[in-house]
Amino acid sequence: MTILRFAQILDLRFSDFELGLDLSNRQEFAYALIRLVDSDILKSFADSKVLTRTAMPALNESDLYHYRIAFDDHGTYDIVCTSVEVSYERVAA
Repeated sequence: MTILRFAQILDLRFSDFELGLDLSNRQEFAYALIRLVDSDILKSFADSKVLTRTAMPALNESDLYHYRIAFDDHGTYDIVCTSVEVSYERVAA
């Protein structure tokens, strides 16, 4: 089993495949965990200067990462956070 742990999540978005909603950075898509480097969502954080007006003023926009993961017949999750930890756990058969 793969375990994903995201630290200090500032933004979480879900897009259901059946609703036909547009994703930001639509060309960056995989049925896997990917990091979006040139992210529209991260640009919005930087442009709005929202971190200077929140309870997290110690963070800079450069401390944020945008990850995306998609699942068959389910949808896509977009997560803006400060880091992600990936670990693996053996499951008894």
